[in-house]
Amino acid sequence: MKPQIKLATTQTPDGGKMELYQHDHDFLIKINGQELMNSRHHESEQELARLGCANLSSRRAPRVLIGGLGMGYTLRQTLDMLGADAHVFVSELLTAVVDWNREYLKDLNGGALDDKRTELITGIFSNCSPGQSTSSMRSCWMLIMAPAR
Repeated sequence: MKPQIKLATTQTPDGGKMELYQHDHDFLIKINGQELMNSRHHESEQELARLGCANLSSRRAPRVLIGGLGMGYTLRQTLDMLGADAHVFVSELLTAVVDWNREYLKDLNGGALDDKRTELITGIFSNCSPGQSTSSMRSCWMLIMAPAR
């Protein structure tokens, strides 16, 4: 059996340890030793995008916000479903997760971060955030998706 190889480590804002591992062709992200996600089981991330974008594909210039990049599967599926005029924002708290996507996970999500329709927001995101009223949120986004963790 091949071992898991630790590729990278970062600290979460609450002091936890987040690690990226590779096992054969699969990747895993763990927080404090507990598996958070892996590249072998990612259907729920894609389904989130399919359900969320189902009614947006015919809309003109949809604006979507994805809370959390993860391994990029939700972003990739969203881009695949929307047209060339879409604008997809991804808010990711940890710059290390962005770096991991660019360095290690790019082949998993087809380089979704490099798509011209993608805009990356790193750090704490407050513009048009959930603290705003529902009516002001609607003026910013047609869809907000945040995978459960």
